[in-house]
Amino acid sequence: MEWDDCVAALRRCCASREWAEQMAAMEPFEDVPALLRWADRIWWRLDEAAWREAFSAHPKIGEQRGGAWSASEQAAAGQAQASTRDVLTAAQASYAEKFGFNLSRVRERA
Repeated sequence: MEWDDCVAALRRCCASREWAEQMAAMEPFEDVPALLRWADRIWWRLDEAAWREAFSAHPKIGEQRGGAWSASEQAAAGQAQASTRDVLTAAQASYAEKFGFNLSRVRERA
């Protein structure tokens, strides 16, 4: 696979360019467990800017963007009753207002 194609494919999984480029540099992977181990290691070594890039590209509950993977993730929310979607939207807004990405807690794990 060409470098740019590999990075583009990985960015559909995680929108952080830094993460995708580091993952592409590790290719080929021995197996799926090895790929997942490297994905995790690289993620926890990224800086806040790379995390924000990844988080900002991820659609919120009920949002219609992000391609086929996102559509699959969002399918249940899209089929929920309007009252359920309203509750989810309000809870999401409340969480974002209170915590944002809360990167300090994410960083504690690293």
